[in-house]
Amino acid sequence: STLPLYRLLCSMAVQVKAIVATVCGIGFIVVAIFAIAELQRYTPVYEDVVCKPSSTTLGNFQLSPLQVTIDVPIECVNPNPYEIDVQPGKTGRAMLGNAREEVGRVTSSKAVIPASSGDEAAVGTFLMHVNIRLSLFETIRLGQTVFQGAVPIFFDLSLRVLIEPSMMGIAPEIIDIPVEQSCGMEIQVFPSTDSGDAVCSDKGFDVLVVRSILNKTGDDSGIRPDVSEETIRTAEVARDSFCGALIGLSLLIAVPSLSWSTLHFYREKSNIVSKFKRHHEVPVDLIGKEAAEF
Repeated sequence: STLPLYRLLCSMAVQVKAIVATVCGIGFIVVAIFAIAELQRYTPVYEDVVCKPSSTTLGNFQLSPLQVTIDVPIECVNPNPYEIDVQPGKTGRAMLGNAREEVGRVTSSKAVIPASSGDEAAVGTFLMHVNIRLSLFETIRLGQTVFQGAVPIFFDLSLRVLIEPSMMGIAPEIIDIPVEQSCGMEIQVFPSTDSGDAVCSDKGFDVLVVRSILNKTGDDSGIRPDVSEETIRTAEVARDSFCGALIGLSLLIAVPSLSWSTLHFYREKSNIVSKFKRHHEVPVDLIGKEAAEF
């Protein structure tokens, strides 16, 4: 009685192993498929993020001495399948008039540009604050410039763009891209407060063509954080290595596991069929007897 029980337990152990091998094999096939999907999702590994100043607004305004806060929303379009962090850089300068006399400071807010969804690019916005502060004597000295109507102001835009692509929960080294832009726009404080669209360039203030306050069409060129070709190639190598290793390892485990479990189940099926045939075999003499009676 002990031998049949031992055989039964051995058979059950083999059955459990076959089931575990099947589950593992299917699981690693799923991992390989997911890695292939990630490889496709991150091809290309980076596409240009384009940021454009949109309609500006005048915040706090005080006439004497002159104090003006200008909020410039920067709208960014992200076609990449991962979020992009925007961090403030160094404090910039605010300059008034074509002579570009320094009159204030420029800061920006933190923001997270969401990841794209499928073929649809994501849009996020961060704020840049231009704070103009004049003393009483500076207000008197610059009064003719300020109160004659629309006047150009120029300012530095300094940002840090942080890119941290994550594949299957694993993130490589963060890519830190400094953005330095020279921007300009027109503002008006008399007879009413108003502001035009901001335009920016990475080639300095001398090449800027400031739009008229009457022409609020936005900046067509936009700001594009410059990611070097070397950085992109390094990211592509990391992507290919990670996905290739994951696909290869998954298939290396999945194929033998599924092959062994399939062979085991086939043998078990063959054994069951053989046993069934043996137990239901009709003796030859019985067949002859039935034929004779018929």
